Amino acid sequence: MPDRTVEGSWSQPSLAGGCPKHDSWQQNPQYRLVPQGSEAQQCEVTLSCGANLRIGFVVLRPAASDVGGRLTAATKPNKKNVVVTTTWKAAGSMSATCAIPPLADGQGYVILPCTYEPGSLGSFGLRVSSNEPFTLEPLQPPSAPAAAATAPPNQLGFGSSARKGALQAAQMGLRGAEASEATPSGPLPTPSPVKTEREGQGLSAQQERDKEVMIAEALAQCTANGRKYEDPHFAPAATSLWRDGTAPGAELGMQAGDPVTSWLRPEEFAAEPRLFVNDWQVLGVAPSVLPNTRLLAAVNIVSGDPDVIKRVYLSTEHAKGWG
Repeated sequence: MPDRTVEGSWSQPSLAGGCPKHDSWQQNPQYRLVPQGSEAQQCEVTLSCGANLRIGFVVLRPAASDVGGRLTAATKPNKKNVVVTTTWKAAGSMSATCAIPPLADGQGYVILPCTYEPGSLGSFGLRVSSNEPFTLEPLQPPSAPAAAATAPPNQLGFGSSARKGALQAAQMGLRGAEASEATPSGPLPTPSPVKTEREGQGLSAQQERDKEVMIAEALAQCTANGRKYEDPHFAPAATSLWRDGTAPGAELGMQAGDPVTSWLRPEEFAAEPRLFVNDWQVLGVAPSVLPNTRLLAAVNIVSGDPDVIKRVYLSTEHAKGWG
């Protein structure tokens, strides 16, 4: 099944316009989705964001007033052009399925990832999968420099600080170009250094208190039994892996019965287990009988980025060999 993921961000001054409730709603990152072939196809669109933001998206047919495929009118979306629109929730990810028949002259649909309120900043991942081939590409903002229009779209997942700063760098380059045109005989201005920020809002005061309680409970268990910590709420059984507590079996191509019999610590299945490796040393996360290929794909994306892996751990005070 064709599948593509691109990475983007809501940023100032012109890519954080909020949802269609606001007149600035088209001032958001936009992506052109072009179905290939002559038949209508079903596609699934998923928007993910690590920050605590109310997110959602709109999929629309193009309008005659669009410039280079990009939506530009300041009015609310025309209902006849709306293919699908989600609600806006701080849920981490939003998904919707829609039908996209081919359009005349090879035109494409437009996907707008949005935050609910204008000015909300953060990075996101946009994933599209379909039963038929398609193309997915970013549409450059009207003020973007011409050189940026030829840059290949980023098809990778999360995890690179360099990629996160690319949009900021392009905007800074634009400001430098405008200053140069104003004073053609003078020296080129020195651009400000590009700064990147981590996603996420950190823990609330209540979450910090809950964390300390959980750490204390884990230490108490280890002290009482003299063994490493075992999570009493995550037993090696179907109840930990499926919502209804029952392994699906044959309907997902799996053998009947529960395939999970035990959990293994890294030292039990690897001679020299290491949590952090460089991205060129990652050999890949191998699938098993479990139908979790999407989860493993995400693990493969971040497995070579120590900065991302470290953020999974709320405390390393009692970790042996951390780092």
